[in-house]
Amino acid sequence: MNPEENIKEAYAEINEMLEKLKREDRELKIEVKTLLKAASAAIPREKQICISLAGAIRKALKRDVKYWMTPGFIDMRYFMHDRGIPIVSYGPGGLTHVANESVAISDVMDCIKVLSTVAMDLLE
Repeated sequence: MNPEENIKEAYAEINEMLEKLKREDRELKIEVKTLLKAASAAIPREKQICISLAGAIRKALKRDVKYWMTPGFIDMRYFMHDRGIPIVSYGPGGLTHVANESVAISDVMDCIKVLSTVAMDLLE
């Protein structure tokens, strides 16, 4: 689900499509089980936290910022949706939750540089 989509509207759209299929084929049997339901979350790049993080990455790591969305289930949505707190997810390493998962110490140190720079910027 895309961040701009509403979870209730998405479920309604899916159910409407399934009901239409069942009307078209009376022998069609469909059972829907929801195993996990959670709204997605994204933050515009124009928000101060994003601007600060991008600046910190450029300053501390001397490289351009790469933006992407994770398909994973992370706690970011609770801060944004339940409390209205703008938040980004940033950390060391690349792929997570894979066989032989590890993070290089140098990546951890780079992350500390970036996050401490963000903190100093936001606290000024």
